[in-house]
Amino acid sequence: LLIQIRFRSRDAALSAAVVNGLIRAYGEQDSEARVEATAQASGWLSGQLRDLKARVEQDQQRLAAFQGQHGILTAPEMLASGQQGETQHTSALLEIDELSRQLVAVTSDRILREAEYRAASQGNPELVIASDPHLLTENGNFATALLQQLHARQSGLNQEQAQLSIEHGPNFPRVVEIRGQLQDLDRQVAAEDAKLVNQFKSAWQTAADREQLVRTRLDEQTGAGMKQNQASNEYEDMRQEADRSHELYLRVLEKVEEA
Repeated sequence: LLIQIRFRSRDAALSAAVVNGLIRAYGEQDSEARVEATAQASGWLSGQLRDLKARVEQDQQRLAAFQGQHGILTAPEMLASGQQGETQHTSALLEIDELSRQLVAVTSDRILREAEYRAASQGNPELVIASDPHLLTENGNFATALLQQLHARQSGLNQEQAQLSIEHGPNFPRVVEIRGQLQDLDRQVAAEDAKLVNQFKSAWQTAADREQLVRTRLDEQTGAGMKQNQASNEYEDMRQEADRSHELYLRVLEKVEEA
């Protein structure tokens, strides 16, 4: 989007000063809006980070207590190759480990989608998209071609209105007509922004459904994988949950640091 700024005056120095002042003001306003959109998302992520940190600490305490209660020194996959029960655990543990990795990925995605939706619903969804380039190309879900056309039309009308107002005054018929067109464009932009917010919400709900599906599969596989040594298997499940929480904590921490 190109923005052209003109100011006509018999005083060349005044013309340059006005144009440069408008450019600086526009740049500052645009920068502040981007910072605000990012701050909203990062603020919500920071709250999630505190909850995840508390969960990680709680998981570590549960693991230590369970180890002490059952006398477990090693996890099942760390047993020597000749130990009884290892072969029975291997296949189930491999699938559980894979599902655990998937769960970390989809949970991280769900948290990010929710943060994007909350930032979009509380501010300007176009700025949220602009702050995260992958949204512009992601399956076309966040296409903003129409909005770009609307903004370009607004820019042209604003320029024409400013020129005619200077030459003929604010009540000139064409100036009045342009004001009406600009109001209509404002309504169209608001409607398109509302559609973007709904797309953010839909993406969040889809990510949440995907997370629930993977979590259900993981729970089912974990239950089916319980074999002879119930205490060892229960410990392994707790350890993997703690690992998932810790890895998820690190991922969200990375997102907060990026913001």
